[in-house]
Amino acid sequence: MIGMSAMMSRSGIGHKATAAVAILVLMTAALVPVSGALDDDDGMCDGSDAIAPVIAYAGWIVFGFVMGFLVDKAVSEPKADTEYTDEVNASIYRSWLDTQMHALTNGVAIDTQTLALTQMFWSRSAEVAVSSLWSPGSDMSAHADRILSDSTFSSNVGNLYRSWESLIDQPFDAMTSWPSDSRDKGYGVSYGFYAGDSTVSVTDSLRYDAGTYVSPAAGADRVFLASAGSESTRGLSTLYVLGTSGTLTAADGTTYNLTKGTYDISEFGPGFYTLRGGPFVGPFIPAGKDAAELSGAFVQISDGELHCLHATDGTVWYDGVAVSDAGVSASWSEGSVSVSVKGCLQRWDGMISSIEDIAASTLTAAKAEWMLFDSVGSADANASLTMYIPDLSNLQMTAEQRYLVGLLCMQQNYQWYTGSDMQITADDVSLTSESLQLTVKGGILGSDGSAVAEDAVFTPMGWTHDVQLTAGAQTQWTQQGFAVVWSDDAEGWDGTTDLSKMRIVPLSPGMVLSADTVTYKGTDVPSMILDVKKIDLVLSSFDRISPPAVPHSDHSLAVMVAMVALGVLVAFMGIRSGRPLGVIAGAAIVAVGALYSGTISDIITGDFHWRWF
Repeated sequence: MIGMSAMMSRSGIGHKATAAVAILVLMTAALVPVSGALDDDDGMCDGSDAIAPVIAYAGWIVFGFVMGFLVDKAVSEPKADTEYTDEVNASIYRSWLDTQMHALTNGVAIDTQTLALTQMFWSRSAEVAVSSLWSPGSDMSAHADRILSDSTFSSNVGNLYRSWESLIDQPFDAMTSWPSDSRDKGYGVSYGFYAGDSTVSVTDSLRYDAGTYVSPAAGADRVFLASAGSESTRGLSTLYVLGTSGTLTAADGTTYNLTKGTYDISEFGPGFYTLRGGPFVGPFIPAGKDAAELSGAFVQISDGELHCLHATDGTVWYDGVAVSDAGVSASWSEGSVSVSVKGCLQRWDGMISSIEDIAASTLTAAKAEWMLFDSVGSADANASLTMYIPDLSNLQMTAEQRYLVGLLCMQQNYQWYTGSDMQITADDVSLTSESLQLTVKGGILGSDGSAVAEDAVFTPMGWTHDVQLTAGAQTQWTQQGFAVVWSDDAEGWDGTTDLSKMRIVPLSPGMVLSADTVTYKGTDVPSMILDVKKIDLVLSSFDRISPPAVPHSDHSLAVMVAMVALGVLVAFMGIRSGRPLGVIAGAAIVAVGALYSGTISDIITGDFHWRWF
């Protein structure tokens, strides 16, 4: 609609210019009979004869003015009271924001379901983390935070959380200055928030900022503060303290004493924190130990004033009071519209609740694995109970139940393997060196420096972190994993399969891979990265949305025609009377009319602003 208005404006200007030229030619032609009348009798005429042509020309001026006004009315732009009303302004705002809310609500719901399908991945990753953290006689609960971070749950899910936080924030950020822009452009719409029976009117700006609501309690007061890296410059760097005061205590014991207001999270850095006081809203996801209860929240920001919406189990709360609905509103003299954010907030809370459930189930799987290692007396990253446990949405198993069921399944697998009449072999498997995407020729050293494999052909595998392998160099191994040793004779290996000569070498932090050559997809390369799949941070950015300008009443054509006609008359009379000042004055009037007709029209209609300066 704005583009169409611009086209109409350009078209209107062209029509006005054409009309003005036509009228001025017509009026200039009127000078011919007047001039002839004044030249009668060689300039000798009485007073009444001299007045007659002047009266005639004045009539032409009136005629020209009327014609200019009619043409001006015919080609003028749409009036503000038809296509640029307050109702249209509010409707544009509502339509755009309502569309975004529906899209976000459904999008969050879709990703919440997709996220739930990753449960077995996180459970398996936690088992790998446990194999590194376990030691005889130690307690798993003391390592709960490390399990979430070492399994990459905190970093990957933190990136997913921050990506959605960015996307939810953007529609509000894009429209934040709409109230002040509307006022400055002449609209009479009043914007604000509503929550139940409460309303807040705004003058300049309004927006919501998505986050996680936390009201810490004893034994449930710890969170993970998601990263404030590159997203800190994109409006995602704010921590809100909604109570009179609060404290954040980092894992290293550093304590931050805060008062009510806003803080940049880059002051604290990502990591696990213990909260006191509050409540707080920020980019929080679950901690492992003494995890706080988390809720989806929208901080309401109106002209710098803060209020909080948060949802728990479908109920929406506004500054601690349950409300039936909440959102933004727009009202004008003849009506009002509103956009609810309730559905989007509830879905956002649903995603955060799903993250909490996944974290809890992940720690349950970790505890069952810890019990297995306690029972055996040693840890092995390749041992897994998760592989035996179905992931059901309405049936959860305790760590003890997972341990028992997993143990029974392992025993059944052992019986199946040892009870088979035929030994399991790889005789029917054909392997060539070209079929392997990655092979390393070199050796593997234990954490004590002893040789685990020499002159071998192997492929290393890692579970949680990227690893760079470099030909002619040693790589320090930093995670649980394993290497498939295809052969212990690098020079003589022809790529054929012999299960009796293959083996798995468990890799743990502190071991060293020594690579003579690195071959990737059949080509020797100087280096390559074992790229573990991960969730990258995706930051959203919407262009700022502004209301269309309200076109004012423009009668510049009529003003221009009238002033040019008047100036021509003054100049003509100056010529006839032999007075140069009259000619100069007439020319000045013509110039002012041609250049500043718009300004004079604005002064007449009350819409004055400088167009030429």
